[in-house]
Amino acid sequence: MNLFAEIKTVVLEAVARLAAEGVLPGEPATSEIMAGITVEPPRDASHGDMATNAAMVLARPAGLKPRDLAAERAAYAEIGRIVGIPFSVANVYKRFADQVAKIIPFELISIAHLDWERDQIKVMYGIGLEALGLSEGDTISLKDSVVAEIANAKKAIRTDGHRYDGSLGRALGASGLVSRIATPLIANDKVVGTLHLGSRIPDAYGDLELAKLEIVGNQIAGAIASEILIQKERDRASQLESLYYVAAVIAQPLSFEEKAQRIVDTLSSMA
Repeated sequence: MNLFAEIKTVVLEAVARLAAEGVLPGEPATSEIMAGITVEPPRDASHGDMATNAAMVLARPAGLKPRDLAAERAAYAEIGRIVGIPFSVANVYKRFADQVAKIIPFELISIAHLDWERDQIKVMYGIGLEALGLSEGDTISLKDSVVAEIANAKKAIRTDGHRYDGSLGRALGASGLVSRIATPLIANDKVVGTLHLGSRIPDAYGDLELAKLEIVGNQIAGAIASEILIQKERDRASQLESLYYVAAVIAQPLSFEEKAQRIVDTLSSMA
């Protein structure tokens, strides 16, 4: 087997995998279509050593333009590179959202941390949150959200049929985000968070978008879990520092009232 045949095998395996995952709509993995994919030297030597017509061949059964199909594959690849960077680094979330928009259009995107111990979710990142009256860092009770349903589903689902009570429900109604989908972020068999998209276009999302969102969620789940763990360690270190300070205050030759006030101030900062 020569090198061109070896690379063609890699391309065909990738196509079959993407078709099985639902990334490629239609029936792109049929033997007739797969037989039409080639890997050969490019017509222009300045374009590299090899070229494949995979995007051209797959575009028609997928109902996409070849350029759009190639752009979508490039977006998935870029997300794969982005998750190698800590999400705490400036602009990483924004870079991630920019790539998701190339795969699934949205007016709202948010990532939430699921905290089972406190029975709440925390908004880690979002674009369009102001339409819901939310900001990054806000917390929402699990019983007032659809997150528990997403976590139990263990797959991407439509959430536009979920009814919210209270201010969040009113904000959603006023936002015009009539199409909403979400997927759980699963790391080490544990749901650590959720990824949400919303659109003002009716019926904007179907099975294809659900499959794409699930793939994106699988790509970032490990990175989000790491970021959550890092933040927990930071919070724990801050709490220990405050407790050391309390012990130091107690040891000082101060009046009871002065010690009490300083300790109260310190404990308040930990809350």
